[in-house]
Order: sequence, then structure tokens, then C-alpha cells
Amino acid sequence: KALPSLQKSEDLLVITLKKNPHLLLELINPSERLILVALNNGLKVELEYYTTYDFFKNSPLLIDIGLELSPSIITLCDNNTISEELCEKALKNGYIPTEADFIKNPNLCNYSSIMKKAISSNPRLLLYLTAECNVSDSTIIDALCSYPITEEDLEKNPHLATIDNIFFYNPNLKKYNSFLELG
Repeated sequence: KALPSLQKSEDLLVITLKKNPHLLLELINPSERLILVALNNGLKVELEYYTTYDFFKNSPLLIDIGLELSPSIITLCDNNTISEELCEKALKNGYIPTEADFIKNPNLCNYSSIMKKAISSNPRLLLYLTAECNVSDSTIIDALCSYPITEEDLEKNPHLATIDNIFFYNPNLKKYNSFLELG
């Protein structure tokens, strides 16, 4: 339920939210100003709000609060909201990416800090590395020492064939290396 007549006047909404900050939950896409007014007047953010109200996943202010409540909130954020800075905040608050997170939000695989932590925590997550993500050679080498890439893995994620270290750790995969010279 939205309050369309109130949404026309932000100043009127400010007055209303000062009296009843929970009315914020009835608005569609409130401004950061309105969110701040509601928070300053007693609105307590609950984790369930991030799955119930879309604006919680798109507001920088609310995302910061969510990351403090549960750093895995980052998995709910859309492509336009996630940034390397946001990923760093999630990691600083204890977020450890999992395979389920990458399935839930594949966009997370594009962020170097997320992938570095993921691969360091579980070398198998190297399988989710994308062309858009730059992870250090040392991170990749450490992962390959624990998790040998297979032909099936390369078929699922052809980008992995562009990483030369993969072929050093499993010479049987050289036929997949698109950079090998013929002859």
C-alpha cells in the first residue's frame, strides 16, 4: 500500500514521518532524506525489510545499516547498487562469500575483493571467476594447489582457459588454452 497523496509533498512527508516513522514502509522509493528522517525518529531496521521492501536494497544509507546487521545483505543488492566499496564494507563486517551467494547474485563474481576472499576461503570458488574480475596470480596459484581445475570446469567457465597458471597445474588441459601457439 502506498500513500500516493502524501508522496506529492516531501515536506508533508517529513512532518508525517517525524510523528510515525514506520509510515516509511508504506512509501514507494522514498528519498534518502525521508529515510534519514524516519531513522532519526525511531524506525528500527529489521533484516526482513531487505526482502520485503525494494528500496532497502537500493538506498546507500539502508545498505550500510544492513551490512552492519548482516553482511550477507550484499547478496540482495542489484547490479546498480553493488560497488567495490560496498564489497569492501561487507567483507570488513565479516562477510565470507559462498557458492550459494554467487548462485543467488552472480554479479558478485565481478568484484575482485569478493572473489579474492571467496577463493581464499574455498578454492573451488575459482570456478566463478569472471573476465571482469582481476584476482592476483598468487590467489589463483594458492587455489590451484588445493583445487585442480578439470576439463568439465573449463567447459562450464571458458574464461578459466585464459588463465595460464591453470595449465601449469594441470598440463592435461593444454588443449583448452586459447593462447598456445599451434605447431
